[in-house]
Amino acid sequence: MRLLDTDDAGFAAFHSLLKAEAKRPPTFEDEDRLMGFGRISSDKAAQHVIKQITQRSAKAKLKAAMEYDAQEAAEAVKKATEKSPA
Repeated sequence: MRLLDTDDAGFAAFHSLLKAEAKRPPTFEDEDRLMGFGRISSDKAAQHVIKQITQRSAKAKLKAAMEYDAQEAAEAVKKATEKSPA
């Protein structure tokens, strides 16, 4: 495979194909449909449940990350105090 010059016929064909693809609308309507939640998300109760589950998961991950960061910071302080002559 080689690089195409701008005056090359292959470049012109490839460039026009790229432009045509970029102008085509997406095949999915929205992110929910893309993820397969199209029918589920139309129901408000289902939306609420999905939102709760996602928020709980995000909170749990955030809590775990904060605990890890605190532990790492405590270990860094401990190492720094051990190294410094007192």
